[in-house]
Amino acid sequence: MLLLTLVTSLPSWMLLFGSFLIYWIIKIVYRIWFHPLAHVPGPKIAAATHLYHFYHNAFNKGQFVPYILPGLHEKYGRVVRFSPDEVDVHDVDVIQSFYAHKFAFKKDAKFWDAFGIPRSSGLLYDYSEWRPRRNLLNPMFSKQSINTATNSVIYPMIEKFINRLQEFADSNKVLPMDGALYCLTVDIITEYTCGKAWGFLSEPGMDSAKLQSVRWLTAGSPYSIEFPWLKKVVLRLHKTFPKLNLGGYSVTRRAAVETVEHALALNAGNSQKVNSKPKYILDALLNPDHSKNFPTLGFDDLLDEAMMLFAGGTDTTAHMVLFSIWRLCIDPDTRKKVTADVRTLVRGSDGRFIVAEVEQLPYLSAFIKEMLRCYYGAIGRTPRLVPAGGITVPSTGTFLPAGTRLSTAFISYHTDPDLFVEPHLFRPERWIGAPGKALEKWLLSFGKGERICLGINLAYREMYLLLAELVTRFEIEPYQTTAKDMEMIDQLAVAPRGRFKVLLKSKEL
Repeated sequence: MLLLTLVTSLPSWMLLFGSFLIYWIIKIVYRIWFHPLAHVPGPKIAAATHLYHFYHNAFNKGQFVPYILPGLHEKYGRVVRFSPDEVDVHDVDVIQSFYAHKFAFKKDAKFWDAFGIPRSSGLLYDYSEWRPRRNLLNPMFSKQSINTATNSVIYPMIEKFINRLQEFADSNKVLPMDGALYCLTVDIITEYTCGKAWGFLSEPGMDSAKLQSVRWLTAGSPYSIEFPWLKKVVLRLHKTFPKLNLGGYSVTRRAAVETVEHALALNAGNSQKVNSKPKYILDALLNPDHSKNFPTLGFDDLLDEAMMLFAGGTDTTAHMVLFSIWRLCIDPDTRKKVTADVRTLVRGSDGRFIVAEVEQLPYLSAFIKEMLRCYYGAIGRTPRLVPAGGITVPSTGTFLPAGTRLSTAFISYHTDPDLFVEPHLFRPERWIGAPGKALEKWLLSFGKGERICLGINLAYREMYLLLAELVTRFEIEPYQTTAKDMEMIDQLAVAPRGRFKVLLKSKEL
């Protein structure tokens, strides 16, 4: 009675605060000691709150996957609980099942819906809906289609990029290489999507406020992932007030709307037949062959697909080439070998390299694969859900119940000494010959299985041609850029911590 009297006499704010505190104490105790994942090793603070990895991603600037997670595996073993409901597993048998046929491990909607493009093929969770959409897109990213696009889109854009770099070399101006590469990849993917590039390569400094705003789309991913309702609010506001400026997402979405509207207008104005070969990606989406069970897509589907293409076709490739240039700058021996390899080729009468010859260069190929191994590509977590019945991790015997959010970070496999000898050494030679061929199944930068990255052929084509052109045309010197600036951080795609600026000097061809 006395206790009841005391409690009822307290101010309402104190009662509210006390209730909130008791609720969280009970919740933390449950998560640490009574949760279905309580037996999984990991830091107690990570078991108690999602803020553990959020801090390392948001406030510690993308540190969790590249730096914190490897340390957790070293301390706790191959199975680590790094949040109340998520586990990272480093097990070669589990990763085979993880990417198995027909999505035994389904994508986690709570994670992926945070990106605000629910109708894109990358975020379709139902296999029966995803498979026809992917079949519709696949032909546009086949090697044959990328060969065609090389002549009409990719090489012309690379030549424009080289001309812009030549301007900086001739005037001895400092080039923001990170911004320049982003401009290139944006213009390539937008041109290939609808036949109308966004024109970032034409901007005077290739480092405009608009460009930086679009780049925030992935830089802000830690906040979207931890607070998925934020993106839903932004999306709702954007639909209600289309001209409202809500940062990179709004800039990108408005540009995507214009892209889709442009494609719709072109499609309405021609007499393209279903069996005609589409030139651009949206051509294929707007003219599906229904006899092959290809779906008809509404405006929202087209818009989300365009958004996914822009996001997937820009950062990853731009940053991989960026880190490749940095590596060549700080590693003279590797630079000499790559340059000598490319110098064995003879350009065609049009001044271009013959693509097939570039992609057969042994040392350049080995260099690109080693860059993908050491700099990972899509470094971020890509969680899926443990299926009904749960799984037992073979290497540890740890049981994970159904519904567990499961990640298998690529970094663990790319740095596994059982898979790669001396994994922390940068050694392109490991990829040359038969031993290197055997390693390729553990190069996971583009994912694995049916949902392997849609744009893998496009990304490789851009990397090969860009690096071949750059090493033969320019001497590149970092300008006010340090090793600290070029440390890897996680923005879903690997990204540098700081800016990468350079001075260029032309070479004789």
